[in-house]
Amino acid sequence: MTPEIEPRDVAAHMKNGAFLLDVRERDEWEEGHVGGAVWIPLGQLQTRLNEIPADREIICMCRSGRRSEKACTVIESARGKGHAVINMAGGILRWAQSGLPIES
Repeated sequence: MTPEIEPRDVAAHMKNGAFLLDVRERDEWEEGHVGGAVWIPLGQLQTRLNEIPADREIICMCRSGRRSEKACTVIESARGKGHAVINMAGGILRWAQSGLPIES
């Protein structure tokens, strides 16, 4: 199983260089997203892996945490298990419930 991080801990990881990857669809992204996140829909991830840095921790997020867990698996399969890939637990729903800022 992929390691998970709580939304409240994401900012500290990003300050230390983590790459936040949002794998939701366009309409979801446009509704609101986390500042500093990079948007690559899950369906495009396999063909856009070159856009994800190989030398940084990757935090994957989606709406609820299910698609982002699949994204973690895609990245780990392409790069190997030694690469630091973490799923954001609960997705943007938990992010919002935690009162964290959302950009639109």
